[in-house]
Amino acid sequence: SSSKNTDDGAPATIPVPALAPAAAPVLATVATPASPVAGASTEHIVVSIPATGLEAELQQLKLPALRERAAAAGVSAETIEEARDSDEPKPTLIKLIVDADNAAKLAAAREGAAQRARTAELAHLKLPDLRKRAAAAGATEDDIEDARDSDNPKEALMELILAQQEKSAATTAEFEGLTLKELRQRAIEAGVDADDIEDARDADEPKEAMIALLLAKAAAAQP
Repeated sequence: SSSKNTDDGAPATIPVPALAPAAAPVLATVATPASPVAGASTEHIVVSIPATGLEAELQQLKLPALRERAAAAGVSAETIEEARDSDEPKPTLIKLIVDADNAAKLAAAREGAAQRARTAELAHLKLPDLRKRAAAAGATEDDIEDARDSDNPKEALMELILAQQEKSAATTAEFEGLTLKELRQRAIEAGVDADDIEDARDADEPKEAMIALLLAKAAAAQP
């Protein structure tokens, strides 16, 4: 409240409407992996993920549209059906979508921080080491030579390594989404040795072993 003087000099109180508290954003701290570079510190960033705008948008949608949004956000069909059967399907679906959106933003922030850490590590390497890294990451000899002949060979080699790492990560993510049976079929189609496939099936972690076989086969197939 505030005050002003009345005609007789006495202060009069003027009520001031209270402001509604702002909705607190979702905060998440992201730490990059410890850098192998001596003296480098781990980077911490705080990601502010305001969900109020998204929630307001979702409130305007009907249940069929919310189900579509949930599926597009990566929510499983089973979880969506459970939300439909709940006592409050609309609020439940909205929460699922908002949670998935927050998770996607957090994952993007983590990947960005990890990318900066990888770039910082590569920046400390000399050209011979970068060439070795590029070859180990699966870059072709032609790509490595093109990078060496560019105006800025170090930067070109760093970009080549990062691109290969991203490609490898995408391939690994694809394999992780497959069942062991599907992975075994992929390995057969790729020409992986039958004995190696059987050894992978008998491993303590057969899925990881099968993925490792497929990645090794893909790397060996690089010209």
